[in-house]
Amino acid sequence: YLSAIGVKPSSRSPYMRARWEAEEYIRSSGVPYTIAQPSLITGPDREESRPLEDVAAVLVKGLLGTVKFMGGKGVHDRYQTLNATTLAKGLIHAGLHEQGINQTLETDRIVDHASDLDQS
Repeated sequence: YLSAIGVKPSSRSPYMRARWEAEEYIRSSGVPYTIAQPSLITGPDREESRPLEDVAAVLVKGLLGTVKFMGGKGVHDRYQTLNATTLAKGLIHAGLHEQGINQTLETDRIVDHASDLDQS
C-alpha cells in the first residue's frame, strides 16, 4: 500500500487520518502486507504533473543536503526525495523478501530495498 510519510494515529489532517485508517485496516486484515510511507516522489519518471511538489523537492533536496553535511545523515535518508523507479524497485523487493513482509517502510528502507534489488 502506498501511503505517505508522517502518517500516524494522531494526524490532524483528514487526508493523513484516512491514510492511517487504511493502514490499520491492512495491518489487521491478516494478509501479508508492505506499506510504503515515502517522502516526496519526484523526477522525470513520474507521469503526472505536480509542479508544486517539484518545487518542494528542489527545496527539500537543498535543505537535506545541508542537514547531511552537518551530520544529519539519518534525517537526510529518511526524508530524501525519490523517483518512481526507486519506489517501484523498493516495493517489489520488499514484497518478495521476508524482511519486507508485514512492514511499514519509510523512504530510507524503501531505498535500501531498491538497492538490494539492483544488486541481485
